[in-house]
Amino acid sequence: MSQSLQEQYVNRGIGHAICRLIAENGPSGIVYASSRAGVDLALHSTRGVYFRYAILDLTNPSSIEHLAWIIKDEQGDMDVLFNVAGLNIMKPRTGSRAFADNKKIMDVNFHGTLQMCLAFLPIMKPGSRIQSAKGSRAAQDGWPESGYSVSKACINAMTAIMAREHADILVNACCPGWVSTEMGKQVGAQPPKSAIEGASIPLRLGFEDIGHVRGRYWANDFVGDTDNGRVQNW
Repeated sequence: MSQSLQEQYVNRGIGHAICRLIAENGPSGIVYASSRAGVDLALHSTRGVYFRYAILDLTNPSSIEHLAWIIKDEQGDMDVLFNVAGLNIMKPRTGSRAFADNKKIMDVNFHGTLQMCLAFLPIMKPGSRIQSAKGSRAAQDGWPESGYSVSKACINAMTAIMAREHADILVNACCPGWVSTEMGKQVGAQPPKSAIEGASIPLRLGFEDIGHVRGRYWANDFVGDTDNGRVQNW
């Protein structure tokens, strides 16, 4: 990946980077790129990849169900689900107000992801894949002790349980590393990886041959590494 391309997608998020790389190198098909506003990312491909821009609010179960219904109605089924949305509050308030902050984190990072999986499992093809780019060793990597850490532990546990209950689908979680997105910069230092580099692990889990590995957490040994990850203990 050229340096100019890496720089171009700094601060635009893992989801956008995944879509960009699919447009350039991914298999042909239809990609539903969702956001709370249904923003058109103006992505184009010469490889038979077509983008649909959909509205999705992870804190609203009706919004999740509606998107699943749209895809089922238009496509019938799907091959890969990337869960990449995330929220962190670096300085949660204290006392009773801290509960509200941490609830917001859990509602997006865990409950929203869980509802996405439950809504989309019925339209996943046998052999399809669900990837949650969220599993993070938050405390040891410098993140604060907050609902963020708890939400990531919950995602890892959810991944293991879901993989056990759905043996025909490859369900995995991953950490893209310390990536230069708006959330990544909240730590206070310059993250060592671009969004394009961070997208390599979820893309590997979504499209490359990983054998029959299921229910595991993938990451690099260090959050600044730029390879496409391996299974880690958690």
